[in-house]
Amino acid sequence: ALFAQLSAHRERRADVWLASTTPGGPPDALFAWAATRIATGAEGGEGDLAWVYVMKLPLDAVVGPVREIRRTLDITRRDLEQEIGTSVTRLWTQVGIILAAVAGVALFVAWRAAHRRSQPLVAMAAAAEAIGRGDLTQHVAVRTTDEVGAMGAAINHMVAGLRERDFVKQTFKRYVAASV
Repeated sequence: ALFAQLSAHRERRADVWLASTTPGGPPDALFAWAATRIATGAEGGEGDLAWVYVMKLPLDAVVGPVREIRRTLDITRRDLEQEIGTSVTRLWTQVGIILAAVAGVALFVAWRAAHRRSQPLVAMAAAAEAIGRGDLTQHVAVRTTDEVGAMGAAINHMVAGLRERDFVKQTFKRYVAASV
């Protein structure tokens, strides 16, 4: 097989090919050859010798390091995939915790704002009920100038008007006869 390859590539000065060292077997060696002329010193090149150098290199010597590199790269790739998977899982866990914390803070802030906004209305409702029962000592604290503050001011104004009405009634009772 070696001589057949050399004969087939006679016009070339060098070549490389894979071949089997056992008849009919898979390629297991790398062959390289090069043709050269050795000058004998005769005039006109007569008597020069033509030589062909053939090298046989076992395929494992060529492919073995590549296979080792591939095996190392496969192990490294698996390790990186595992590390990246772990990191992604850890990241999603952290994102979930942060989202839960942000949602909790947002709910607390919303509850606090709603409670703070509704507390004056609850106080006004309690004051209105007490006024309805006749307790004219009620006073609503007015902290804002918006609609809620205007409502508190109106309740305070109403209580002041009811107190004046009661004062006028009692004063008339004292000085004016009941028949009038």
